[in-house]
Amino acid sequence: MNSFNKKNKILYVLDINSNVYDYKDNEICLIDSYDDGGGEIISLPSYIEDNDRKLRYQYLDLIQQINSISFFGKNINEHLNIDKDFSLWQMSPINERNLYIQPISLIIKAFAFREILLSKSFDSVHIDISDYPLAQIFETICKEKGMRIEFKKKNYFLWLKEYINNNFLSITFRGLIYFIKVLLKQTNYKQKQVINSHKNALLFFSPLTHLKEIKGKGSSEFNSELWDGIPDIIIKNKMKANWVHTFSPSGGINSEKQAYKLLNDFNLNNNFTHFLMGTGLSFRIVLKAFRKWLKFTFYYMKVKSIKGKIFNKQSDINFWPLLQNNIYQSFTGYRAAYNLLIFYNLEELFSELPEQESCFYLYENQSWEKALIYYYRKYSHRNLYAVIHSTVRFWDMRHFYHPEMLNNYEENLLYLPDYFLVNGNSAKKLYIDSGMPVNKLIESEALRYRNLYSDEIVRKKGIPKNEIILFLDYSIKFSINMMKFIEKYDQDFKRDFHYLVKPHINAPINLNDFKIKNASLITDNIKPLLKRSHTAICSNMTSAQIDALIMGVNVIVFLDGKELNLSPLKEHEGVNFVKNSKELDKILFSKKSIKYNHGGKNFFFNDLELARWKKLIKI
Repeated sequence: MNSFNKKNKILYVLDINSNVYDYKDNEICLIDSYDDGGGEIISLPSYIEDNDRKLRYQYLDLIQQINSISFFGKNINEHLNIDKDFSLWQMSPINERNLYIQPISLIIKAFAFREILLSKSFDSVHIDISDYPLAQIFETICKEKGMRIEFKKKNYFLWLKEYINNNFLSITFRGLIYFIKVLLKQTNYKQKQVINSHKNALLFFSPLTHLKEIKGKGSSEFNSELWDGIPDIIIKNKMKANWVHTFSPSGGINSEKQAYKLLNDFNLNNNFTHFLMGTGLSFRIVLKAFRKWLKFTFYYMKVKSIKGKIFNKQSDINFWPLLQNNIYQSFTGYRAAYNLLIFYNLEELFSELPEQESCFYLYENQSWEKALIYYYRKYSHRNLYAVIHSTVRFWDMRHFYHPEMLNNYEENLLYLPDYFLVNGNSAKKLYIDSGMPVNKLIESEALRYRNLYSDEIVRKKGIPKNEIILFLDYSIKFSINMMKFIEKYDQDFKRDFHYLVKPHINAPINLNDFKIKNASLITDNIKPLLKRSHTAICSNMTSAQIDALIMGVNVIVFLDGKELNLSPLKEHEGVNFVKNSKELDKILFSKKSIKYNHGGKNFFFNDLELARWKKLIKI
């Protein structure tokens, strides 16, 4: 079976795709399952849940360590300077810490694996997992501990695919293609349009999405769910505001031409001026960005020794296999190209923008937000507010900073807002627990969820208690995992349930792919759907679990172990998390009668009159 001496103590590191081995007298570590075999198996996901704060700090420490890398007498920020006090590195994927573009889950698993090896004694480790970069990381950890290693046979097709996707030249080529597309589709070769912005007004930055229809009002009325109620307050009090929108084809707006037409309608209202960011770029800006991009692309050849410096503080894990794509994208490729274009676009915008009263932007720690902060301060504008517009999740690293940065908050205002607007006690607690200074947090109503509080919950009578809603995920992979989980539960326990399956609009599924006795696909809106339901089983990441909590539905969240617990309700009382069929059945048939949980009514600050916001904008 393997070349190890049977007398040695062997650790088998496995995932769901692993082969079957003879594990007698040895230990197993499952990297993507909560199954602990009654205490005989090491579950990496369970270990992470039990040591979450320690591991989150280790991740933040790793990013801080990478930010401190120096070579040729300069730190990495200085090597990527694009203005006197600003570095392109601050806009890099490394500092964005976005779980959708950075392998945060895998990095956390690597830290957890090291902690397990430190707490136990093994002679040899057999690694049989399908994620090749993670297997490489595990191998370096074991070698550092002096353990013998054996890999399963490589899948050379997956290795080749990984190599092509993360190759410096291929990433650079994709960046070049992006510039060509910008030149052809987004560059304005004529005299640019002059926008008459309001002076001493409120300034807002947000995506041009979540627009809602307003009954009885014309198309010139701007009202987005992301700012629900704010335009009405501004108009009522005869104030002025400038709105800067980012654009991507979504939410029914399919082209820049359509977006510009919509903004022309919005600009019929004299209280507001609306314009798009990152489109209609002047040829001068594109050429300037391209020259800088070429410089940094060739410059990477000089500093490629960075490959040997992507270590954690203990210098025993080199995270290069997981972070190489992020590093390459910081110097070249699509991400570096986009960051340079948006940086110079914002420079042009703020050089022409008159003095503003205050600025509010929807906080997601995206790269362009760093450029916004820099130029807003450079041109001496007043208070800058980062608006937490959605939920804050424990593992969403965009919301958390290294203590060293927070302890010196005032010295880091080139990269941080003056204040964070937190939309509920849950978000506020997570921020404070992470070390955020309390005086940098201001309470504000959750505008995006305001419609959930706009009327009383009146439930339909005679709701069958055997009806369960399944809220699936935006990821088709996670949605399929959840459906397989329900399929297994249905076959194991044979309960008389009717499942109402609500897929994400971007991840449709076919019910015929699953052997579930009684299930129906539904497309109803969430709010009326929840009014007719007692119980909702939700995927790990879906925001629908918040809607269900607020609407008083019994919320059950499914964890499959392949991803971190990214539920916004991770530490919320009264919410059940299930990892296997047995746990689900126990919860569904608890002797306690199902009662509507109205604790969710206070999850967000929900004053419909927006008293906190009115105070903020000085009404």
